[in-house]
Order: sequence, then C-alpha cells, then structure tokens
Amino acid sequence: MATQNLSDLNGYLFTALERLDSDDLDEDQLRFEIKRAQAIVGVSQTVIANAAIYLKTEHFYDGKGSDKPKLLE
Repeated sequence: MATQNLSDLNGYLFTALERLDSDDLDEDQLRFEIKRAQAIVGVSQTVIANAAIYLKTEHFYDGKGSDKPKLLE
C-alpha cells in the first residue's frame, strides 16, 4: 500500500467535488457520484479524526521518549 497523507486526502476530496460538478453526468451517474462522495466523506472524517488524536497524543508525549505509544514511533 502506498504511503498517503492529508494532502493526498485533500486532493481526493477536490476530485470528488469536481466529479459532482460535471455537467456531463446523467441522473444515474450523478446518483452514483453522490454515493461515492458520501463514502469518501465518511472515510475522510475518520482519517481526520485519527490524525487529530495522533497530534494530541504526539503533543502529550513530546519529549517523554520511551513512554510514547508504538503508533507515534
């Protein structure tokens, strides 16, 4: 799996927005894109919440060395 980051996530969100804004979509395609965008938003919210927890934890453990959880190493 490729390493991805929040900048990549931002790109995915804007790509989804561009697809939704396409004038070339028929009604069925638009419904599909709406469902896809809803799924992307749901996963994105989880990624963002996880990043926020990571940053809070990183701040809490900053300078404490070996007490740091494995996720932050």
